[in-house]
Amino acid sequence: MADKNKTLWGWEFNTTVRVLLGKELKTVKEEIKEMKDSMDFMSEKFDKIIKEHKEALENIKVLEEKSDRLQSTVMHLQARVNQLEQNARSNNIEIQCMPERKSENLMSIVKNIDSVIKCDVVEENVMRVTRIAKMDKDSPRPRSIVVEFKNQKLRDAFLAAGFNFNKNNPNDRLNTSHLGCNGNKTPIYICEHLSVANKMLHAAARRTATDKGFKFVWVRGGKVFLRKNENTGYIVVKNLESLASIK
Repeated sequence: MADKNKTLWGWEFNTTVRVLLGKELKTVKEEIKEMKDSMDFMSEKFDKIIKEHKEALENIKVLEEKSDRLQSTVMHLQARVNQLEQNARSNNIEIQCMPERKSENLMSIVKNIDSVIKCDVVEENVMRVTRIAKMDKDSPRPRSIVVEFKNQKLRDAFLAAGFNFNKNNPNDRLNTSHLGCNGNKTPIYICEHLSVANKMLHAAARRTATDKGFKFVWVRGGKVFLRKNENTGYIVVKNLESLASIK
């Protein structure tokens, strides 16, 4: 009887253990499945993120290439516009630092300068004379006078006459006293009429020349040039970026 009860108890125990183990295994399997499903979900999400990141990088690269092309196009167009503006000024000179008067006759001023520098330009060859607005409104300098000649040859002759006058009179270069202006003697400059962009480039070139010890800065044919000294070659300053590379 005792053996029978022992056997029965053992069977019940084994059954109970199997049931409990079955429940535990089922629970563990369910948890493993949930973990696997969760990991699969996270893996899909991660793969999606990786894919989207890759696509984003590709899109950024495409946009950067487009931006570079657009920037290059804009710079090319700006250069063309600047060249057109400069070509439109090819017959012009700019007279700088000539004092302003209320009832001034600009044509008479041009004639007086012409008489001083001995260019012999007749009035019929002058198409237009006018004062132009200042680039810097706060500048104390008077507004420049722009003179438009019939052609570039006449313009160049006037420029050359002004250059030669200053060369031949290094201690008394063209100034207000030559034109009968009262007050302190101040220089008067005759130069090419540059486009706005080229004026900015010329100003930047002068600053660079000062900072880096260049002796000469000049303009010819609407182009800006730099030269370190008499023993070096000249540099054509094409744009502001090219100034940064000058040593």
